[in-house]
Amino acid sequence: MTLFLHTVWCIETLGKGDMIVSDAILESQATFLCNFGQTEGPVDKAGTPEEVMAYCKKKLHEGVTWDGGMRKFVSLLYRGTVLYGFFIRNFGRVAESLKAFKWARKFIDFADAEWRVTAEKSYDEKGSCFRKSFQITVLSMELSTARTIRCDRLPTLEVAEYEFNLAQEIINIARNEKVPDDNVYQSWMVDVAFRRKPLAHACKYLAGTMNEMMVNPKLLLDVINKIGMAEVGRDDNLYSFLDETATQTSGGNLNSLIAETYKHAAMNQLDDDTETTILWWGYAAHMARAGAYKIGDLRFAINSAYDASQKRDAELFGPEPWKGSTFQMQAMILARHFSDKRDDFVLPPLEFSRRPDGSLALFAEGQVLSMNFDRFMRSESKRAKKMNKHSYLDNSELENEHGAGTDYGFPPR
Repeated sequence: MTLFLHTVWCIETLGKGDMIVSDAILESQATFLCNFGQTEGPVDKAGTPEEVMAYCKKKLHEGVTWDGGMRKFVSLLYRGTVLYGFFIRNFGRVAESLKAFKWARKFIDFADAEWRVTAEKSYDEKGSCFRKSFQITVLSMELSTARTIRCDRLPTLEVAEYEFNLAQEIINIARNEKVPDDNVYQSWMVDVAFRRKPLAHACKYLAGTMNEMMVNPKLLLDVINKIGMAEVGRDDNLYSFLDETATQTSGGNLNSLIAETYKHAAMNQLDDDTETTILWWGYAAHMARAGAYKIGDLRFAINSAYDASQKRDAELFGPEPWKGSTFQMQAMILARHFSDKRDDFVLPPLEFSRRPDGSLALFAEGQVLSMNFDRFMRSESKRAKKMNKHSYLDNSELENEHGAGTDYGFPPR
């Protein structure tokens, strides 16, 4: 009803004429009116972000001012589209909600480039929806929705480029955007809402997806190189964020990049969040795989994981789903093997190898540390699939459009 009333106000102010809105706004109008047996609404045309921008520029040229209706119309287009996308996502229409989030992001980017709101800080005149601190939550929803649609499938180069760039944009906003001095939030609220949680979300996504893509390292390297994610000397990519926080990656390989990304996800996640433990284990496991780290760093990661497990509210979140994960096992196997070493001992990499009987073994410095490790991976894959199954969602539309999800891949035999 709020969206409908907002739409009616904009029509009364700007005039119906040739008004164009997003598909989400048009559908929200139709959904509301059908409850009253009506089929025709005040607006009957939807367009692309470019078409709607052309309409906005036309109205401004005709004399409509920002105070006289344009600010509220732009707010309707952006916030209304996002709100309806969020609404239909909760009803299982995940693919349609992603389209709404994409439309809103493209529109506000076009609008910001046209009217230079961010550059000139003209938020009071043109609206708070241009603030990056507002948009960061919407970007996080878009990234989460895109990941949901993909299920357990590896992304294509094009999809990975899109998702990785989204995650990097979230990281850049969180590290650079300054919250207005006149905000009504307490400092800890600002830190959590505009920095820690978005950073944890984006870093968790990047680390988790890079870990999945290690079954196809060429694809992962192609994505990293194409978007310059690990280029030295830039100030807008993942590597610059990791380096900015005074953490030098060890080993110079993909596992070290994943390890550091997991570390920053864990450091920025709330201490008692349900995901914090597995993020620390992800850091520890990839540190073990990378080698060239000191065992003192591995011990710190392990202790942090156990500490987060103790802080997690089991009454709120239920039993810990990732207890005994493969991440935990990899870290503990290497730590126990070198338990007599001093903290400054430099670790060799933990490596995987297929044995003649087809089983997967873990070894370091040529010594086998664990046999039949693949059975633990299969067990975890089944557990992950069970956790990710949402019985209240009808995934048939998604599977028809994007294909059914598959289990995580294993190292080739």
